[in-house]
Amino acid sequence: MKILFWFRKSEAKDQLVQDDPVGSIQCRISIENQALELGATKINCKKSEWRPADQRIEGRARLLKELIGH
Repeated sequence: MKILFWFRKSEAKDQLVQDDPVGSIQCRISIENQALELGATKINCKKSEWRPADQRIEGRARLLKELIGH
């Protein structure tokens, strides 16, 4: 089983021209060469915060506060 996370840049016009656009984290699960794309995880971050090699977001404290609403 493989789980892949990746950054997808927002298609909002104001985000397209920014150097550090905001986007959402996408998810795909593969089991025995069959993929299920779950799509958006409802987690947003700036492109500079996303680490593709590690498939993680830098600054998890900020993300945690956002997710729990504080």
